[in-house]
Amino acid sequence: MFVVHVDRQRSFTGQIQRGLADLDALRGAGHQVGAIAHPGSQLARRARERGIEVWELPMRGASIYPSMLRAARALRGRGVDVLHCHGGADHVLAFGAARLAGIPHLVRTKHNHTPPRGWRHRVPYQLCDRVVAVSGFVRDQLVAGGVDAARAVSIPTAVDLARFRPRPRDLALAASLGIGEKDLVIGNVSSLHARKGIEELLLALARLRGGPHGTRVRGLLVGRNRAPWQARARELGIADRVLLPGFREDVESLLPLFDVYALPSHHEALGTGALEAMAAGLALVVSDVEGLAEAVAPGTGLRVRPRDAERLADAIESLLGDASRRAELGAAARARAEAEYDQKALAARMLSLYEEVVQRRRPRADA
Repeated sequence: MFVVHVDRQRSFTGQIQRGLADLDALRGAGHQVGAIAHPGSQLARRARERGIEVWELPMRGASIYPSMLRAARALRGRGVDVLHCHGGADHVLAFGAARLAGIPHLVRTKHNHTPPRGWRHRVPYQLCDRVVAVSGFVRDQLVAGGVDAARAVSIPTAVDLARFRPRPRDLALAASLGIGEKDLVIGNVSSLHARKGIEELLLALARLRGGPHGTRVRGLLVGRNRAPWQARARELGIADRVLLPGFREDVESLLPLFDVYALPSHHEALGTGALEAMAAGLALVVSDVEGLAEAVAPGTGLRVRPRDAERLADAIESLLGDASRRAELGAAARARAEAEYDQKALAARMLSLYEEVVQRRRPRADA
């Protein structure tokens, strides 16, 4: 079996991470893989580092159409069985290239929470053999939007349980970031976009002037989009307590620095950062929305109303003052990650899906 992923994202995101995990699993099972990526993207770099064949083709604006022709020329006669796309623009490229190159099967993963609205959004999904939803909530959205239920399957984003696991705090790493041995740390690893609830998290941190017994409370917000939040932290008078180190590759080492992981997103299809925190055995406080409510089940973390900084602060404060409760929630979160979000188990489900798609006739596209 020969599967090629198509993804136009430039940065390293949970979406790219998931696609690379699928490619790794396919190769590990002895299948041939490739990737069509935007020039200079993280997908292109990381796939090449793995020894995966990569075609770098522009996928922004009108460039999608000549790239479609170039992709078709590159793949024609190569025996590709499946093109697997991940978003709207790369879906256009994948559909056109598949038709022009005679590639028989098309799969798409739906990564976000927005439902298809109207026939123009629904038809592309109906042209796929299968649409993989990253959570049960996302699958429900697809079906409610008119996508054939037989085409839509939920295979959640997963986490590498060996990489993300409970481990002691690295005191040297903490010190390098300005975190003291007794500091209590509220952490977040995400894109740091406003939709991740970063404004509410900073407001909550401003309310948390200190921890129990006078301990210092620090915020550690890890991600690329830090500049606006540095300015906002200064406005709130908490710049000395909020650390924004930017994008980091060593997330598995940073998570043990957190006493509480906070992800107060406004919307979330699932929440890769929350899954990694669960696997690391952390106590979580997340907003009670969509995929986060699905992932962080009762007893595995605290859920609060979105866009409510006061309740977010109260929930975090309740955990900062109760180490045993943090440990209890962290253990339950790890157990749930092992049971529901093990990358090896979910990779096996993806392999089964590809095999099923390749072995069956292409379905009729019902608009």
